[in-house]
Amino acid sequence: MLFLEIIRVALGALMVNKARALLAMLGIIIGVGAVITMLAMGEGAQRLVLKAITSEEKHQLTIFGNAEGYGYWSGHLIWANELRTLRREARFIRALLPYFSGNQGASFRRKRSGWEVRGVSVAPAGPEYFPAAGLRLAGGRFLTDADDLARRPVVVLGAEIAKDLRFQPYMVGQSIRINDYEFQVVGVTEPTGDVGWEGVDTFAMIPPNTVEYLQLGNFETGDLSAPQVWVWVVSPDHIADATEEIVRILRRLRRLRPEQKNDFAVNPSLDLTALKQKTAETFGSLLLGIAAVSLVVGGIGVMNIMLVSVTERTREIGIRKAVGATRATILVQFVLEAVVLCLLGGGFGAGAGWYAARLMSANAGWPTVVTPESVLLALGVSVAVGLFFGIYPALRASRLDPVEALRYE
Repeated sequence: MLFLEIIRVALGALMVNKARALLAMLGIIIGVGAVITMLAMGEGAQRLVLKAITSEEKHQLTIFGNAEGYGYWSGHLIWANELRTLRREARFIRALLPYFSGNQGASFRRKRSGWEVRGVSVAPAGPEYFPAAGLRLAGGRFLTDADDLARRPVVVLGAEIAKDLRFQPYMVGQSIRINDYEFQVVGVTEPTGDVGWEGVDTFAMIPPNTVEYLQLGNFETGDLSAPQVWVWVVSPDHIADATEEIVRILRRLRRLRPEQKNDFAVNPSLDLTALKQKTAETFGSLLLGIAAVSLVVGGIGVMNIMLVSVTERTREIGIRKAVGATRATILVQFVLEAVVLCLLGGGFGAGAGWYAARLMSANAGWPTVVTPESVLLALGVSVAVGLFFGIYPALRASRLDPVEALRYE
């Protein structure tokens, strides 16, 4: 009952000085609002960065034909029969794409591709490749199993190749020439931003069996044998399982004895787990610094207001001590006043921060994500600020001599 009475007295003191209480809360409101907004921006930015990096680095493993795991012109290949076995037997592989030299010329209506300088990259893409790589269509359709089984001369053009040939998505169904062969364009992909030596936007994607039948694959063998193969795993959590599975299958096919080293290499393209952890740590450290500055400023404001309150209520404190109030009672009362101030400020600040995050997302286009954890963290920190910055004024109030306090004017 005594504790409830202390809370009632603390709330009554705050209600008597509404303007002062509002001014004291203002710093906390701004601080917590800034924390909520920054955390929402940081969470949104973190997810955006992870999405962007993950979408750019689409293959999660790369198989190299040489044991060192580097060098395109190594002369060592992952053979076509090995690729077919991996595609058939591997449980943790979602899609495979052999990557070999692109020296194929492409033309459409007498317009030749400017990429011929380094060659159009023919990508022997099975139907499972497109969803695994996260590609989207600007027009037409993707390749199917029926296209592959029938060795149909069909192609899906990357956005950059289509642009270079002036082939618009609405032209799907017309034919282009790759080397000496006519291919019907069945689809055009949307731009991914992947342009360069390994750029998906510069790929001409053809069914694997068609590539082998027309000898458009490896420039030496004509089939799907390649010095490096991109691998999409069923889930980033199964990268280790997929690596172990690939090594086991290739060692069996190559009849390597237990004491013999691998004459190939399987390297991860991207460690998503480490990336997520590093990104979270980076954004967390940045936002922690911003939040600390904001809340310290708000806490100093609360302490100043509470010190003024103690000075103005010196006579009241003297009277309460004279009628039997203990130092602990006075201490708890003023600490509770500071905590209530910060908790109310934290509540209003959380609402203001949420609204600011929504406005920023709607008007500025910046992705924001307000999580329940960030709200609870902001409220918890506001209470901690109240405790920390309320202790000194409370101690000063509790140590006042009752006789001197009663004489205070």
